[in-house]
Amino acid sequence: MPYLILKDAASFIKFAEEVFDAKVALKEMRDENIIMHAEIKIGDSTLMIAEATADYDPQNAGLFVYVKDADAAFANAM
Repeated sequence: MPYLILKDAASFIKFAEEVFDAKVALKEMRDENIIMHAEIKIGDSTLMIAEATADYDPQNAGLFVYVKDADAAFANAM
């Protein structure tokens, strides 16, 4: 499973929900603004996500996401 440590993890989750119809399976907060750990489902795949902090630098990755309609997903992303 990919584990992404991101700046503004909440925005990435919102993007994944809008573009890929991702579903939040788990979200644990460090406080009201910082996502300590989240898991989202895109189809049968799970991605784990956390907010970058002073102790954990951002760690991006290249992801391949398979969707039924690539053109529709691209249009949603735009």
